[in-house]
Order: sequence, then structure tokens, then C-alpha cells
Amino acid sequence: MEVTYATSAIVLTNKPWSEYDSKVVFFTPHQGQLSLVAKGSRKPLSKLTGHLQAYNWVKLMVINGRHYPYAGAAVTMDCFWNLKQDWLKLSVVNQVFIAWQKLTSQAESDPRLFALLVNFLQILDKIKAEELYYHWLAKTMLLKALCHLGYQPDIDLVQQRLGFLNNDDYHWQPWSVAQLTALQTIVNQPWPQSIKDLPLNRSLAISVNEIIDRLLILVLEK
Repeated sequence: MEVTYATSAIVLTNKPWSEYDSKVVFFTPHQGQLSLVAKGSRKPLSKLTGHLQAYNWVKLMVINGRHYPYAGAAVTMDCFWNLKQDWLKLSVVNQVFIAWQKLTSQAESDPRLFALLVNFLQILDKIKAEELYYHWLAKTMLLKALCHLGYQPDIDLVQQRLGFLNNDDYHWQPWSVAQLTALQTIVNQPWPQSIKDLPLNRSLAISVNEIIDRLLILVLEK
């Protein structure tokens, strides 16, 4: 007997699976990642096609079929249209989703993670800023996701391992008070309020983004 249930979901990827079907990876609040077949979604007149585009937020009907689970139906809740018209934003979201798939591949029920991802997409969809700020939003959000996943960094310990900031200079270099304050604020306070409270300048954003990148590499290489 097939079991059917509905869930909210973000479309992480959508790739061809057969002549007429797609394999779609979703992120959900209560099941973590779901990899589902979308039957007939590659047919020209399929009702699923538009709803299952990458980065969409959808209401999804999941059917646990006899042989494999598949997407029975999907309705778009938000396609983040403005985001998809800006190639700079799309580039940032693509990087986030690649990291997100790796970070949450073993994640189970965690509505906080889902809310964090939706919040990030909503903010990025609405704002208009320079590329550096888009990356700042993305990196700080991913750091907060690490905290939710149990990788909350000990700032002092991380500094010992990631103290060098210049790719061309591999000598240990202590972080500045501003960098430490920024990282501690992001780790310990709710996102995105944490970054709204930070006095941000260009050099600080660049250096903190680099630190978070190094931390992500440490986690993803485990």
C-alpha cells in the first residue's frame, strides 16, 4: 500500500532521470533531504515542470511507492522570481546549495534548518546590494547552519587552526577584535538579526567570509 503525505520543501536540484522523468532532491523541515522521482515531469505539457525548478519553495505531495518514493504533486509557494533574474544572486545561491547538500546529507528532522534556508532565500530575493553583501549573507547563514548541525565552533580553537587569512601567506596571524566579535555574534545570536547588529565594513566582510570558507572546508572534508 502506498503511503502519501504532504510537506513543505525547497528544490535543491532537478536532473534528468529517464526520457520523461526527473530525479529531484528536496530539503524539507521534517525529513531532511528527500530524493524523489518526478514522473513525467520532462514531458512538454507536464504540470510538474514549472513547480519543480531548482530553488523553488513548494508544497509537495510525497508518495512512498512500492519500488521507490516519488513526487505525486507540487504547488509553488514562492519561486523567488527576483532572485532568478539576477545572475550574481544565482551564483551565490548555487554555491550555497552545493554546500547545503553536503552539510545536510545525513540531517534528519530540523525545522530550524529549513526556516534558515527559506529566510535566506526570502532576504536575497528582496534586497539589492553589491555582490560582497550577497556572499556575506550566504557565508553567515552557512555558519549558523553549522551551529544547528552540531558543529558550533569553539572560536579560540578554530583561530588556532585557521589563524592565517592570506592565501599567499601561510604564517599564523591572530584575528582582530572585530573579526572575533563578528564570529562570536554570528554563532551566538539568531540569524539574520546577528548580522544586522554588526558594524560592517568591506575589509571585515571579506576577511570573515574567508574564515567561514575555511571552517566549511574543515567540516566538509571530515
